[in-house]
Amino acid sequence: MPRLEIERIEIYDVSLNTVTVKEVEVYVPTEEELILEKQNQLIQIYNEIEYLKALTGTTI
Repeated sequence: MPRLEIERIEIYDVSLNTVTVKEVEVYVPTEEELILEKQNQLIQIYNEIEYLKALTGTTI
């Protein structure tokens, strides 16, 4: 499950001599989630390559 982190954003307005600070909740994926995402991307790429090979008759 992704963990929740707080990201701090500071906006400096030199002309008005002000600083605006915003804190935004950001979900950070776990290592396992990142691995699964990359595996899915690799499977999709592999399937695209196989499809293109079938279209062109290539046997690499």
